[in-house]
Amino acid sequence: MSDDAATGDRSADGPYGFDDVSALRDLSGTYDLGVVSNNRHATVEFVADWAGFDDAVSVLRGRSPTIEGYERQKPDPHYLLETLDELAVDDPGRSLYVGDRETDLAAAENAGMDGAYLRRSHNRDATLTRDPAYEIESLWELTEL
Repeated sequence: MSDDAATGDRSADGPYGFDDVSALRDLSGTYDLGVVSNNRHATVEFVADWAGFDDAVSVLRGRSPTIEGYERQKPDPHYLLETLDELAVDDPGRSLYVGDRETDLAAAENAGMDGAYLRRSHNRDATLTRDPAYEIESLWELTEL
């Protein structure tokens, strides 16, 4: 997930969930999931709880509120690599990073991961300058990959 996860539509999953957030719960039964955001860590924790996916992910990672944290924002792979390390992933090439911005795709590439571009209402017509491994419109599509 990416920085703008909290801007999606509300759903039947709960008053603050997205219509596809329950896909994360399904995926968490098979995969270890992490969330990496350019937002500050406290904001990431708040949004995960607010949107109802905090129980579906093993690691939540946001930047530290420091100059160094700011400099390590995506497309720098630092926080992705930290998360992979915490999830005990030995080969980043066997991982997928899902994001809704071009910087997410660049960060995934810089970390040696495949990137999936998630189209939402705010980026539906965006033109990409790089080719993602996957382009999806719903997190449910991840269950079919």
